[in-house]
Amino acid sequence: MNDMIKLLVLESIEEINKDSQIEELYSPSFDTNFFDLVDSLAVLNFILDIEQRLEGHFGRYIQIANEDVMDASKTPFRTVKDIVEFITRTVESEG
Repeated sequence: MNDMIKLLVLESIEEINKDSQIEELYSPSFDTNFFDLVDSLAVLNFILDIEQRLEGHFGRYIQIANEDVMDASKTPFRTVKDIVEFITRTVESEG
């Protein structure tokens, strides 16, 4: 499942990248800080896009947005790797 979510995340990044040209997000190690590269509107668009992709894949709505996601000091969206791990845990917990 982790590989599928990684693909969805990368597709979503590609979508937001059309407007912001964030090449650093494609780092092979996936350790670039996401919040350093995008503004809050891009983060919101990214979250909405991911939720739509998850719903399309699983056939049900899976909420990944919460108050911690948008808080730069608490967010699980630090790096692409962290994003994939957070979404994987969220999907698995909603079973």
